[in-house]
Amino acid sequence: MRRFVDDNALRALVHSLVTPRLDYCNSLLAGCGVKVIARLQRVQNNAARLIRDQPHGSHSAPLLRQLHWLPMTSRVQYKLCLLMYDAFHGTEHHPT
Repeated sequence: MRRFVDDNALRALVHSLVTPRLDYCNSLLAGCGVKVIARLQRVQNNAARLIRDQPHGSHSAPLLRQLHWLPMTSRVQYKLCLLMYDAFHGTEHHPT
């Protein structure tokens, strides 16, 4: 896929196709088992490797930091905190 699109298009594709799926139903993911979160983490890691053009076996933690992406457990917790903040203050954030 990388050879058919430029870096900006690839990043846009990942942000439009992958990240919304990772964020879907975060309130349900908070109570999920480790296996489900690990599966989602693998998807996120592979998306980071794709964007950064790294081989499959490379470590993903530095890539996530470079992209300013939270790991899945922290991402779910952040989204839930944002939801509770919005409910408490009567505000609405756009999905990120």
